[in-house]
Amino acid sequence: MKPLVAKEIRLLLPAYGAALLLAIIPVWLPTHNPASAALYTFWLGVVMLSLSSFGREFGLRTFPFLLAQPVTRSRIWWTKIALLAIAIVTVFGAWCLSCEAWLRFGPVSSFWLELMGVGGAVSVVAFAGGLWTTLLLRQVTAAFWFIVLVPAAIIMAINDRVPDRMVFAVLGLYSAAGFLWAWWLFLRAQETGWTGGRISFSNRRSSKTASYATRRTPRAIPGLFWKELQLHHVGLAGMAGLFVLHLGVVWLRRAGHHAFGETMRTAMSFFGVFWVAAPLLVGSPSVAEERRLGTFEGQLCLPIASRIQFAIKLLFAVVFGGLLSAVLLWIAEGLGSALRAGSDIDGLNIPFNGEALLILVLIFMALSLIAFYASTLTRNILQALGAAVITAMLMCALVSVATVAVLGRLPWEGGNLISYIAYPTLLGTFLWLSYGNFRRLSENWRLWLRNLLGLTGALALIIVSTAAIHSRAWELVMPLEPVHAAARLAGPKPVALNSESGNTFVVLLPDGRLWVNRLSYDPAPRATFFGKSIWSRVVANPFIEGSNWVSAAVDVWETAAIRSDGTLWVSEKPFSWGNGKPPIDQDKMARYGDETNWLSVVRDGSSLSMLFLLKKDGTLWWWGTNHFKFHDQWSGLRAFAPYRIGTESDWARIISTANTVYAWKQDGRAYERAWLPLPARGSKARETDIGPFIEPQENLDDIGCRSLTELRMCQAAVLDDGSLWVWGLLPPMLGGVITAERVQIGKLTNWLAVALSSENLVALKADGSLWQWGFIYSQNRQRWVVAESPVRLGIHSDWIALGSAMDGIVSLAADGSLWHWWLHHLYQDPHLLAASRRPTKIENIFDRQE
Repeated sequence: MKPLVAKEIRLLLPAYGAALLLAIIPVWLPTHNPASAALYTFWLGVVMLSLSSFGREFGLRTFPFLLAQPVTRSRIWWTKIALLAIAIVTVFGAWCLSCEAWLRFGPVSSFWLELMGVGGAVSVVAFAGGLWTTLLLRQVTAAFWFIVLVPAAIIMAINDRVPDRMVFAVLGLYSAAGFLWAWWLFLRAQETGWTGGRISFSNRRSSKTASYATRRTPRAIPGLFWKELQLHHVGLAGMAGLFVLHLGVVWLRRAGHHAFGETMRTAMSFFGVFWVAAPLLVGSPSVAEERRLGTFEGQLCLPIASRIQFAIKLLFAVVFGGLLSAVLLWIAEGLGSALRAGSDIDGLNIPFNGEALLILVLIFMALSLIAFYASTLTRNILQALGAAVITAMLMCALVSVATVAVLGRLPWEGGNLISYIAYPTLLGTFLWLSYGNFRRLSENWRLWLRNLLGLTGALALIIVSTAAIHSRAWELVMPLEPVHAAARLAGPKPVALNSESGNTFVVLLPDGRLWVNRLSYDPAPRATFFGKSIWSRVVANPFIEGSNWVSAAVDVWETAAIRSDGTLWVSEKPFSWGNGKPPIDQDKMARYGDETNWLSVVRDGSSLSMLFLLKKDGTLWWWGTNHFKFHDQWSGLRAFAPYRIGTESDWARIISTANTVYAWKQDGRAYERAWLPLPARGSKARETDIGPFIEPQENLDDIGCRSLTELRMCQAAVLDDGSLWVWGLLPPMLGGVITAERVQIGKLTNWLAVALSSENLVALKADGSLWQWGFIYSQNRQRWVVAESPVRLGIHSDWIALGSAMDGIVSLAADGSLWHWWLHHLYQDPHLLAASRRPTKIENIFDRQE
């Protein structure tokens, strides 16, 4: 008795190990829906385990020897059944424990309780189905398809108003009947089954055709094609049956999910996932079944090149498993969508269009290729199935881990770079290893070592190349920055750079000249791959006529500026962002009004066309509208009259940021722009009644700022004494409170300007160098803090102005060149490359100066 038990344990052990992996690991994989992935892989592992009890006996051709043992058949039967039941129960327990452990980080417990009930029913049905199908058909491929199709047909045949407990009862009766029938078949089993040991649908030839067999002209290639078709005819028949059942499921779905119980709804939404087994069942027998039948050695002796034979086998596996199965699934669900029966696979809500077909074909082709590779390593279909499933899981897990380790995200969260590298690399590796395995007759340790080293090398290549390309390794051997020209900007007054509006840049030179330009920007990955981007000048001559400007503001369409004589000037006509229009010659300015007491003008960063103005008499004004939509026809600022804000006449200065406008009074009190609520629909309120007003901003009281910037709720400033401060750092998204605590960065007092961009802060020092700080989340303080040590940005020390633009920062050099530094990838493909260490030159402000 002990040898019989030991033999049975050795028989079940490979499938048992694979089933345990399929039950435990998938629920922890970062998939879209881990519950369904875990249930499907658990079902697949249990099916493989149940098929192994008698399927491996037939595959290894030991079933006749089992019947000849001097032991009663009842004892053999109950020994096999007891060990198989113990194996399935332990796998089910491992699956439940894995789900329960994941539950602490996943959905609610009731969901898992329902899912575990379905898992128990799946175990019982697979247990009985694996016994009677293998004993009846004695062919694993056909048995696998019957395990899938027969229970599905039974569920479809049940009345759609039957409750879930009735469905479980019917499946229980099917399992009991299948078990009893399997016992009856085993007790009366003979060495050769009623099918002759194999199932064939295409082996009938007429006597006349057979008599002329010796006179036929040899046709090697068509003969190989015909042989491969015979090898896959069972799989094709199973796919046809699955397609018919899928059409029936689509027809039932027309009644709506409310017409079914929870089990029926789960089964119908889960049914499309069964198609994933099709490429595995088509690719797995390709070489493994040839080895099991003993025809593989003879095939390699044929006078046909091995690469041609390999290509024919691969073609059938990919076309039938990857293309045909995906097309059948797409047709079935497409009909469901056309009939308004839904096209939902396991709740994924996939629109079944041409793009969905392409995705399905690629996924199924990948599975069929993996199954074909596993078939070249094994000697029967059960081994091939187990190897294929484990290989696919390991590849998915390892690529996901590599993506998280290198890029910090999952592949389906935008891991385009690793997809571009991993898929071609794995495709070439699997083809190379499969062809090498195909040409070898024996499966020894050298073959397995070769495959292990090949896959390990492929994964190492993927990780190293992804990390190198993502980190722009080529920049390490390139100059960080080109050499700057001789300085052309110098004077007692500093250069003012404003770029808060994104693609519009304003530079006010010390001699009073004003440079304004709007730049068209193309951030396509193809343009930024080597640190170069496309910036197109919109204005041919960006310098505004005259040299006595003291303040300027630019919105999307117009420029408003103030001269030293206190006059206000605005663009003659609004700028038009033309589709491919040539750049305009110059932004012509015309005087607005007759007043000569304007002091400064700034743009409201939160509005498309809203300006704030300060007069020399201390009054504050606003000009424009906050009701304009970008796609409307802009009439220009000249269509609006400036409106005074409040009655105070003690305003001293105003500063604009990307989000708002700040104003200070002569006594040092700070205020921020706010908005009155919009009037009710149909009211006759004037625009001035719903315009801006000023509210106190105490955290800026008595502060003189050389530079002030803002990004979302975070603010940074360089005070008049040269110190650098930051406040308003955001806490966690859930349950946090924004703090107004002001924190000084370092102890130095020689800072000139500051800019914010995404998770970075950049400051300009008086010696002309740029320094960058990152924002780090502090667990102790439960908020974001600024890194203690800054990193120098670039190598030059001739920077004279700093601003923010395009989710990065811009800096102006003393030679007049304007540069953009990548600090975040909001406008670029965020998952292709990391931010470049090298700045991108926008243009030199003195180029083409008239």
